[in-house]
Formats: sequence, structure tokens, C-alpha cells
Amino acid sequence: MTKIVVLLFVLVATAVGIWCLNDPAEAVAAPALRSSHIQIAVLVDNSQSCVNHGIPRCTDRDLKSLCDAMIAQGGGVEIAVGAIDSSNGSPLVRLNLEAAPPDPATVKNLFARQAAKAKYAEWQAESAERVRNFLVATRPLIHTPIRSGATNIAAGLRRAITYFGESNAGQKILLIVSDLEHDSDRSVPPVLPLSITPVIVSGPLRPPLARGRFFEGPSAAIRYIASLTGKANVTKEEN
Repeated sequence: MTKIVVLLFVLVATAVGIWCLNDPAEAVAAPALRSSHIQIAVLVDNSQSCVNHGIPRCTDRDLKSLCDAMIAQGGGVEIAVGAIDSSNGSPLVRLNLEAAPPDPATVKNLFARQAAKAKYAEWQAESAERVRNFLVATRPLIHTPIRSGATNIAAGLRRAITYFGESNAGQKILLIVSDLEHDSDRSVPPVLPLSITPVIVSGPLRPPLARGRFFEGPSAAIRYIASLTGKANVTKEEN
């Protein structure tokens, strides 16, 4: 008799667990996102004038720090990196970080929590793999030798504006590492739309942008971006 009772209890518990696992109010509920999709463009200046004015170059570690911060905040972000030189530039290298599934800690049911843990771990592993591939793809942009004697800032800004115009992202942030000394031709750099937030790593020159937040190094700029998008989970380094 006791064995029958125990067996019935197990069957009932299993049925309840399966029901909760498929209960849209418990396990399939959409995660609460900090905002809608976020776009971040990073433009790095590879011209000689940047070296002459002591502008620090963006490194692999800086990009990884930015990616890690966005993963810590739950994804839902696209990051695009491009170079500025004397030419019109090449296409942006992009990283798409999908929004994270529900945090397992918020799932009350034991059976549903185990499934949520597995799904969250899968998202973390996939995001980490995407970041690794992204860093490999951006390495030629970051480590390219300085050969360009002029800076086509106008082309870089136009490319960024085109990128941001591809979606109706809730936040659009432009990180530009440059002295912003446009000297490749006589074209006038475009005005950034108000929907784009400029974050600028620049030197003693004051660039021709009407607005923006200035920083002396990429690390400080990335910490600021993390504060704009959510949590500032970035390792602090002095620039």
C-alpha cells in the first residue's frame, strides 16, 4: 500500500512539473528587458594624425570589455566596428548578441528552473562563441599598421549613420576613437541625428561635432557606455 501511495505521489508531482514547465505564466514568459534593441557602432581611426596627436588605439581587450558588459546586461545588442582612414572605408564587422532567456533564479518551479538553467547556459555559451569570432574578425581593423596620411571622417560618420538607420533601436550609441581631423578632401562631415549618442575618445583637438561626451581613453568610454545601457559591469582601468 505504501509503495502505491509513493508511486502515485511521484506521478502527480511529475505531471505538475510538466504542466508548470509548459505554463506560459511560469516558464515561457518573456524576460523583462532593460530596453528595446541596442545598436553600438565603434569607429577606430587608423590615420597618422591620430598617432601625432597621441590618441590611444582601441584594443582587443577594449572590444571584449564592451562585449562582456553587454552580455552581463542580458544581450539584445548589435555591435559594429569599422575603421577610419583616407578611403571611404570597408563594411562594418558586426556582432549580434541575442536577448538572454529568463534568469533561472526568477523561475520558482523546480522542474522549470532546471530547464531554464540549461537554456541560459546555452545562451551564454553561444554568446561567448560569437564574441570570440567577432574579435578574430575585427583584429585586422584594430591591429592594422598606420599607413594613412589623411583622415576621411566624413565617410566614417556617413557609414555610421547608415548603420543606425537600419533599425528602430531603442538606443543608438557611436563610439569614435579619433582626433576627428577631417583632411582627406573638402567634403563637410555630416551632422549626427539626435537619436545617436556620440561617445568620443579624442586628444587635444576639439572635433567638429556639435555634441558628445569626451574621454581620454577607450576603457573609460566603454564604462560610460555600459552605464548608459544598464549595468556598468566593466573592469575599471586607468587610461
